[in-house]
Amino acid sequence: MAATDAPTLGHANAPRRQRAVRFALRAICLGACVALLAACGGFLAPGRGGQSGDAGDGGGRDGGDVGSARFFVAPWGSDGGVGSLEDPFGSLRPVAALARPGDVVLLRGGVYDVVGVSAYYGVEFSGAAGAPITVRSFPGEVAVIDGGRHSWHPRRLNDGRSAVDPFLLEFIGEHTVWEDIVLRHGVGQAFAIAGNHNVFRNIVSHDHHSDGIFLQGSYNLIENCESFNNNSVSNGGNSADGLKMVNGSRIRRLLGPDAETRGNVVRGCRFWNNSDDGVDIWNSLDTVIEFTASWGNGYGSTGDGMGFKLGNNGLRNSGTVIRYSFAYDNVHNFTTNGATGVTFVHNTSWRPRREIGFDLRARLAPEDGSEGRNYAFNNLSSGASVPASWRASTNPGPAPVHTHNSWNLGIDDPRHVSLDPASPEFLALARRSPAIDAGKDVGLPYTGAAPDLGAVAFGETIATMPELSPNARTTISVAVAGITARP
Repeated sequence: MAATDAPTLGHANAPRRQRAVRFALRAICLGACVALLAACGGFLAPGRGGQSGDAGDGGGRDGGDVGSARFFVAPWGSDGGVGSLEDPFGSLRPVAALARPGDVVLLRGGVYDVVGVSAYYGVEFSGAAGAPITVRSFPGEVAVIDGGRHSWHPRRLNDGRSAVDPFLLEFIGEHTVWEDIVLRHGVGQAFAIAGNHNVFRNIVSHDHHSDGIFLQGSYNLIENCESFNNNSVSNGGNSADGLKMVNGSRIRRLLGPDAETRGNVVRGCRFWNNSDDGVDIWNSLDTVIEFTASWGNGYGSTGDGMGFKLGNNGLRNSGTVIRYSFAYDNVHNFTTNGATGVTFVHNTSWRPRREIGFDLRARLAPEDGSEGRNYAFNNLSSGASVPASWRASTNPGPAPVHTHNSWNLGIDDPRHVSLDPASPEFLALARRSPAIDAGKDVGLPYTGAAPDLGAVAFGETIATMPELSPNARTTISVAVAGITARP
């Protein structure tokens, strides 16, 4: 590959502007339904009506009703029950032993208190390709897994225990779909996942002592999720990311000696106010992050505060692509963290707290002699003393290829319509913005004479692309504050 060529940006889940419109319509319609349910108390009442359905290939819903569910779980149920609507299980443990490919498991609304040794720890089951096992909240209700009553609490006491243990919910398996579930107040990592070919959609994870979502495994989809307010106070903050994805010994122990973390997709998610990073994919390979926002991360004495941390100093040829995403008010907004083989395209950085909008540095050259460069095209960086950096201070690797970005074109003020995060026109391009038609054709759809710079093209706003909006809470997160366990 020539140094001036862009790597192939195609992917099995390549983004399209039309997909953003479909996300918008889905979120707007679902949001209206949620508002009506909340007004009627639907999230609090464990009713028996509503619609549900099996997950098809790729985890999409395809209709059906509650009667299609195979098992039911409820806060007031018992693991000695039969798992029916009338006699539900009390946890997921019996489901793990009984569920088969294609089964649907519905979690009744309310709070599942996790006290002592969690009933959810070490849940393991798998579906099959084309027949996933689906676990989701009962229609019109929200299942909340809550660790706030655990017997020890590192927010109040640093007793030398690991910042990440115990898990609130650990899942091991393949070909499953998890939807519409809230996890909160865990005293370690919240949702610890080890598996391949799974879908995690509309998961809200917040106020934990460690990572909100921790993933090891390959070819998983994390879609329309959010993770926020996670803070590992016992060690100064550096063990609480919104989303963390890593390779490591644990996945090889659980899934086999050749297991790795590769080919995962993060789409339409939001990560904010975590003490360490918003997103940390560390040594993951071939990751695609798109239509995702990260802001306000990094606090405490040891929290790094990277909006998107896309590797580490020893990672060569990562294959990671991040596109149509934005970050602001992080310590640094976008960083390779020294990795090579990272591609940035159509992202927006604004007002990093320390100085750097995009850190493109590669600290190590590839071992196989290939270029292993980092690439950046059509990105927009403003409000930073250093819009982009690419000179490694130690062990310098190959220089990145970066053209048609705001810093290449001398665009210091892209003329955003609004710099108010509460505005629906936040970071949208004004009519005479120099970022319009300033980009390079990299094989992704665009309108106009040439692609616009940044995550939001001219004529679009975060109001029309709500998966990008810091105000576009997932539809279940705004409705759970008043939920209490059923007596």
